Amino acid sequence: TLDLIDISLVDFFRLMAEEGGINIVMDPGIKGTLSIKVVKVPWDQIFDAALVNNGLDKQVEGNLVRIARKATLQDEAKQREALKKANLLAADVETRIKRLNYTKAATIEKTLKEQQTVRGTVDIDERTNSLVLTDIPSALDKVIALIESLDIPQPQVEIEARIVSATRDFARD
Repeated sequence: TLDLIDISLVDFFRLMAEEGGINIVMDPGIKGTLSIKVVKVPWDQIFDAALVNNGLDKQVEGNLVRIARKATLQDEAKQREALKKANLLAADVETRIKRLNYTKAATIEKTLKEQQTVRGTVDIDERTNSLVLTDIPSALDKVIALIESLDIPQPQVEIEARIVSATRDFARD
């Protein structure tokens, strides 16, 4: 039960952290006040309502809750994605040759191209029924695993027949 008038958001979230027994870190850009009157409402529900009401969001990492503006968290997510993409483009490429035993290389080429990164290539050597794969090592491992699961023999059925020839003399013998 709370009855608060014009309490600063920083003080409110400190109160919620104390009440809920959680660790919080607040972005320095959090400003504003909050007025709230609730009776018999769980602290976490009040916490989430205050976040939504003020355009804030939380990021939980282990036992630490980070509170920041939604735009700040979205910008950080975009920066992490851009860094991941830059690391991918900066990684060294590797070339591996995978010989196929049961499948024709041309039939699985399209499937493999969809599994590669932007730096990956698939070339076909029809003479040896092999694939020349170039990509970063982690992507190559996934493509090789996919090839091994696709390059399997077709199920076959063995039919055996015996022809017996019988004449009238056969029964007498």
